[in-house]
Amino acid sequence: MPKLGSKKSRNGCVKCRQRRVKCDEGRPLCRNCGRLGFVEPCEFTLAAPSRTERERVSTRQRTESQHVQPTQVCQESSPSSLASLGSTSSLNDLFDPLDMELFHYYMMHTAGTLGDSTVNHVFLEEIPKLAFANLYLLHGLIAIAALHKASAVRSDRLRYIQKAVQSLNSGLPRLHSLIANLESEDPHAVTMYAGFVGLYAIGLPAAQFRDSHLETSLETLVDAFELVRGTATVINQTWIHVKQGPIGPLMNNRTYKNVEDLDYPPDKSETPRPDGFKAELLANLTAINTQVATHCDESEQCHYQHPILLLIRISQCYIPESSTCSLETPLQEAAALLMGWPARLSAEFLQYFRERRSPAVILVTYYSLFLRKEVWFHGDWRKWILDSLHELRLPEPWSSHRQWISTQVSKAPEDL
Repeated sequence: MPKLGSKKSRNGCVKCRQRRVKCDEGRPLCRNCGRLGFVEPCEFTLAAPSRTERERVSTRQRTESQHVQPTQVCQESSPSSLASLGSTSSLNDLFDPLDMELFHYYMMHTAGTLGDSTVNHVFLEEIPKLAFANLYLLHGLIAIAALHKASAVRSDRLRYIQKAVQSLNSGLPRLHSLIANLESEDPHAVTMYAGFVGLYAIGLPAAQFRDSHLETSLETLVDAFELVRGTATVINQTWIHVKQGPIGPLMNNRTYKNVEDLDYPPDKSETPRPDGFKAELLANLTAINTQVATHCDESEQCHYQHPILLLIRISQCYIPESSTCSLETPLQEAAALLMGWPARLSAEFLQYFRERRSPAVILVTYYSLFLRKEVWFHGDWRKWILDSLHELRLPEPWSSHRQWISTQVSKAPEDL
């Protein structure tokens, strides 16, 4: 009985043979290569190798793979990834000594700061593999490593910041085309790239922070929030496609859960303290909700109420009953909060903040309580926000909230 199935190709093009897929032998460009975006005519000059030849080639490839160079890995990446760089000449530019230094720094240091032990393998194994197959993601990875190193060193700080900007700018133009062509892109790479862009939006100001003018600081804050919102929109489109894939573990990790999905109560082993920090914080946030309903137009209220409810949810789930200040928020959860809350702000809320409307100003100030200097991409965000907003004149009842926040910060250790 003859074997079922399609006829095996014996004279396929070189690229299809290398990828070990059936070639339709179309001229000048076969269907596989055309679908993958190649524009050069296929090569059909090599005869089909014998079994002995295939074994010899396989042995040589295994030997060469032990000495593979980064540029070789890049040249074997998908055509859609290579197109993001514009030309093959830019591949050589990508792997200069500083790029290699920063990739090593990511593997040795940065990856371990982005998640807890349950997801470390995603950042150490899965994301680097995705990055070498999708070069825009590799640009993002190097940008994040550069920001991390800029936050950790004193010398050459500006050099690493400039490298971060350069690397992200190399891949950022691809973001819109990635969204428009999700069906032909790797959703795992797109999701992680969007996450890196959001982290960059927050980490760059943290690395650059110096004594800034009031308006400059606040505008930088709004710009960062808007970019985080944009990347969250991308992730919302791709998340359904990646939950069962290599980065799927991030979806169910406590650190990366959506704020709305937090469903675990405070630790029941602790006795609630009616006079503690957590109880006062929840009472204040509840009071703000009432004050918004009393003092704000109805058209504004919904844009304030959702951020308030998210802050309440975060407080209930992340802050231990025994906390004396927000700085006792678990470190890993605090890291995620920096992007989790602004990602869910409305465009109207950000406009209210630009206009320095009191409820928006106060809510951002409460949000700053959750930021921790130990998290490298938080940096001096808390100090930046509090110092910038301190000079604003706020009417009652809003000014009393700022006073309470200042009191809480004064209780914190000086180095935080």
